[in-house]
Amino acid sequence: MPISVSTTLLLITTVSLVNSFNLSIQSKSNNAHKKSENVLQSPFHIRPGLDELAEKQQDIQLQLNLDIGMNNENSFTIRDMVLEFQKSLPKGEEDYTMLPGANGWCKNISSQRRCMKLLQPGSFIDMKGEQHIDVYRPSWEMIWPQETPSGSLVMGFELPQDYSRNEYSTTFTSGNIYLRFPIWSKLTLAFGQAKRQSLVVEHDRLYQQKKEALDLCNECRFNPIHKMFHLRHAITIDDKLEDTIKALEAAGPDLSSERGGEYNKNMVMKLKDNLYVSKVGLIYRQKGKFDGESNHEKIGTAHLVKLLSSTQEDKSFGAPITTTTSSRRRLCP
Repeated sequence: MPISVSTTLLLITTVSLVNSFNLSIQSKSNNAHKKSENVLQSPFHIRPGLDELAEKQQDIQLQLNLDIGMNNENSFTIRDMVLEFQKSLPKGEEDYTMLPGANGWCKNISSQRRCMKLLQPGSFIDMKGEQHIDVYRPSWEMIWPQETPSGSLVMGFELPQDYSRNEYSTTFTSGNIYLRFPIWSKLTLAFGQAKRQSLVVEHDRLYQQKKEALDLCNECRFNPIHKMFHLRHAITIDDKLEDTIKALEAAGPDLSSERGGEYNKNMVMKLKDNLYVSKVGLIYRQKGKFDGESNHEKIGTAHLVKLLSSTQEDKSFGAPITTTTSSRRRLCP
């Protein structure tokens, strides 16, 4: 399945964002674990108003495509799954799936776990025709430390059985599945893009200085002292350039609009109350506990195709999905 250059770049930077977010939290959790091995708690503080922000996302309907397999030739796509956020809290364990925030060591920086409805099951095509994906106990949350400019929108569900397109394709293995998308506020999105732009300027400046130093080094054919001086100067600049490149990767993709708007609508989707979400996220299968130490299996990428909500103003939004008889059996109570 062909992948556009912009989607590939967004996927790479999304992986970088999620990985750097996880590594940052894990590295800062060591002291907390040493103090109390029985109490799982993040050293971060929850973003103020996170629960209220989560409540305002109720009734949002998202259409998603799930690419199962990490960009290999045997991957396959589950299309047109539609999920609806609810603000109601699960009444019991039968109403929700385990989530990395609410059920993990960083529950103190997570919004409350909330119910989610499956309005339309995703589907894929195999030799027998169209196959629908059954999911149970869907739920969602937001994880957002006050100390970071971005957080995570997490959607989870239980996959009751394995799915594959054929004997050679990647298998969508049963278990607890969760999707994770980077999120920003209007302020942090603008701040992040301003910081990223300053890093781009710094990168270009250092690159030009390195090129000039190397040119001077090459011109010094008969003076080894000057040649060594310019070479050392180029090496010093190169070290700074490497640090700037790493900072650029951690800053994420360029989400600014080429036409002067607030954001790039091909890469970011606006939800309610100035909440912005990346259109590309990662799919994980839970392996072990959400203790900050288990390495959960990364099994694919998730794509937000469309926001199906009549309360939004974006012209690309469609009409709300009507629940069918077949999908009502899969709804969260």
